[in-house]
Parts: sequence; structure tokens; C-alpha cells
Amino acid sequence: MTQTARAAMAEERSDTTGDDQTSAWRRPTRGFVIGLAVIAAIALAIRIWWVLVGYGNYKIGGDSYYYHLTGWSLADGHGFINPLDYYLHGGKITPSAANPPLYGSYLGLVSILGGWSVTAHRLASTLLGTGAVVAIGIVGRQIANERTGLIAAAIAAVYANLWINDGMLLPEPMAALTMVLVLVAAYAFWKRPRWGTAIWLGLALGAAALSRGEVVFLAPLLTLPLVWGMRQLSWRRRIEFLATAAAAMIVLVGPWVGYNLSRFKDPVFMTDHWGTVLENASCHDTYFGQFRGWYQLCDLRHYPGDASQEDTVLRKEALRYMRAHLGALPGVMGARVGRLWDVYKPSQTLFLNAVLEGRTKKASRLAVWQYYVLMPPAIAGLIVLRRRRVPIMPLIAPAIVVTIAAALTYGVLRYRVTVEPSIVLAAAVSIDVVWTSMSNRRRARRSGASDAKSPVASA
Repeated sequence: MTQTARAAMAEERSDTTGDDQTSAWRRPTRGFVIGLAVIAAIALAIRIWWVLVGYGNYKIGGDSYYYHLTGWSLADGHGFINPLDYYLHGGKITPSAANPPLYGSYLGLVSILGGWSVTAHRLASTLLGTGAVVAIGIVGRQIANERTGLIAAAIAAVYANLWINDGMLLPEPMAALTMVLVLVAAYAFWKRPRWGTAIWLGLALGAAALSRGEVVFLAPLLTLPLVWGMRQLSWRRRIEFLATAAAAMIVLVGPWVGYNLSRFKDPVFMTDHWGTVLENASCHDTYFGQFRGWYQLCDLRHYPGDASQEDTVLRKEALRYMRAHLGALPGVMGARVGRLWDVYKPSQTLFLNAVLEGRTKKASRLAVWQYYVLMPPAIAGLIVLRRRRVPIMPLIAPAIVVTIAAALTYGVLRYRVTVEPSIVLAAAVSIDVVWTSMSNRRRARRSGASDAKSPVASA
């Protein structure tokens, strides 16, 4: 393909997405930078208020306690061990890969810098959430224009399904931030397919995988359709870019996988808790009882061996239960997905999120209603982007991944955190369309009124 033909195709793609998107790839205007900074300050203030006032009586426990103490163990130089065994059971050193390492490493850095308390770790998490708001604004500018970016950032700043996570001492703030960085990299690669943007995309996918294990499966689902649509490139170049992105992701994720393979008796790749997750979803209460589609501590027994061997036993137990109840499994999977998307027993799911997950009733109620309000314009926004020939798979792929993850495990709302940025961005696109339409109508009315009053019109 000649340079002239490529330039014509690029110009055609720019025309279909509007003049604003073309300018979105240039240096941002001063107004956009100032607006995004103001929104970021508001987002940070909301999150700090949530930590210190809104949920000031926060009680740490469960996974959040594990993450908190993981920060301690890393700062103390003990590496990725079971911090409960070390700090609560006489300094016992037990290798552990219960969770992907990125959020725990972040808390470890905070501890090294002097932030050892629960409140310090929670406040540090608000920086991650605020970073996600800023990145969402950047993606909005990428896929549409600067006004869309500011609308998206403003929604993200007040959207409870994002800020509610920042005070929970769980990895969701890191997962949200890294997922938005994936979107930034994906759309940068789509607009300018080069070696540098391909490497950036691979590194972003690697960081996202190190924050949430299931995000590993996002990589092929996002990159393959994205590269397939780059018809201006030869097949050879597309394959080279795919290989480059994959190599960059492996460079980031590989050390964690290699580290795990070297220290457990059974193979462990991203986490040694797959069996635990499956076991918590596989018993009478989660199949037939009031917690259908949710999770329970279905097996409290401890099995001999290290964490990998215990996880292997739990995984086999869970699969045995699933095979024994195959007839009920489709309905259970439907309930899990329904809980994830707040369409199956939403009132009970709200209660479970508020009480069992510890998100508080008021915040959980606000989060549900904001989600319901945003979904219709989000669907409309995806249609708008599709008509503008902007790839929507980067926005849709996280929803596919978490839906599959919920169907296989349980429908906990925290899984949806990697989808919330896509919901916000797509909704912002449709809101901007309505805004633009209303502005054009007002200008047309003013212009018509001005013409009617002019001497020429009167004559």
C-alpha cells in the first residue's frame, strides 16, 4: 500500500470520528488540563472523605487484613509469604501467592515510606482511585473529544462503584487504574500502530494481570479484534505487533510466574487460590440455598501440604461437587451472572455487598442506583462509537471476562470494577452527543431570531 493510500485511509477514519477526535491526539488544550486537574482534586477529596468520615468506623478483616499485612511483610523484607502466619502465629514463614502481587507491592512501598497503619494504606489507595479518574478523562479525549473526557472524569469522580473501593483495602483501586491504563494504551495503539505503542499495550496488560488474575484472559480478547481491524497494515506487520505486545506482557508477568513455580510443590502460576475460590462457590448454600450465586465458606478444613497442595485438593473437591450437580449448574451460573449485573435478587445482593462485603448500606444503595442510571446511556454510547468506527472491543472485553469469571465462580460486585470505567466512558460519549445536539439547537434558534430581526430579513 502506498503512502498516499494510507494517508487517505487515515483521513477517512478521522473524518468518521469527527474533527474533535482528530484534535484529541494533539497536545491537550489548557482548558482540558485545568478542568481535569480540578476534577481530580474533587475526586481525591471525595475519596479522602470516604476514608476518614464516610466510612471512618471501618473494621479491617478477611482479605483486606491479608493485604494490609502483606504490605508489612514486604516492607519488613520477608517477601510474599502468608502474613497471617507470620504476624499472628509466631513468625511462621509460609510461602503464599494468594493474590496477584501488584496491590500488595504498592502497600509495601507505602509502608517503607512510613505508612504502616490501616488508615495510611486506605489513604494511599485513594491515590490509585484518583489516578483512575484522570486516566478515564484521557481515554474519553482519545475516543471522542476533550469535552467527553471531562464528562467521563466528572462521572468517575462521583461514581460510587469506583470510590467505594478506595477505602476497603482491597485490590480494586489498583485493578481499576491498570484497566484504564490498558484502555489508554489500546486506543493509542489503534490510532498510531507502532512498536512503542505495541510495547506500551503489552506492559499495560501485564500490569492489569498483576492486579487481578482473571485479567490474563483479557489480553487475547482485546488485542486480537483490535489488530484484526487494522486493515491498513499488512498481515505480517499485524502479527509482529501482536508478538511485540505479547512479549512485553510476558516480560512483566513472567518473573511472578517463574517465582511461583520455583517455590511451591504443585504448579502455581498467578495465584494459589483458584481452588479456594471454586470451593467457596460449590456447596448446598451457593447452589440451592439463600446464597445461590454468591459465596460461602463451604469447606473450613485444612489439608496437609503447602498452599499449592491444599489448593489442588480444594479444586478437586469443587470440581467433584460441580460434576455431581451438573443439572443445577446452568441455573446457578445464571444467578451468578445476574448478581454481578444486579438483575438477580438485586435487593438481597445489595444487602450482601453492604454487610458481608462491608461496603455500608448507604454507599451500596447509591452505587446500585448510579449504575442503573448510567447503563442506558452507556449502551447508547457504544452504538455511537460503533457508528463512528471507533473500536469498542477494548470497552466490551472486560465485561466479557468478568461475566465468564462470575459464571465460573460467584457474582460478587467487586469483579465488576474493571468494567466500571467502560460504563462511565460509554455513558459520557452519549451524554456529549446530547449536549452537542442541544447546543446546536440553541445556536440555530439564536441565529434564526437574529436573522428575523435584521434589516435585510425585514426587507
